[in-house]
Amino acid sequence: MSTKHNAPDGESGAQNDQLAGGSDNTVPRVRRARPVLIATRGRIEFITRCPGCKHMHRHIHLGIVDAPCGASYNLGPRRGRVA
Repeated sequence: MSTKHNAPDGESGAQNDQLAGGSDNTVPRVRRARPVLIATRGRIEFITRCPGCKHMHRHIHLGIVDAPCGASYNLGPRRGRVA
């Protein structure tokens, strides 16, 4: 069985990868970490176990944070149930 190709040999595979969402346009997934509140003198901080290096890190805000070890994760509470 023969099939007709519009693209020359070698180019059809590259085009299919681009159309199918190949590895070039993948977005890295941001990991989630659950914080524990700690009250220091003058402010509230959040401490969590890093999903990258497994050490404890302290942060002063929620959201996507960069850890001292270089890992990046989403610091936020666990999603609760909707009543």
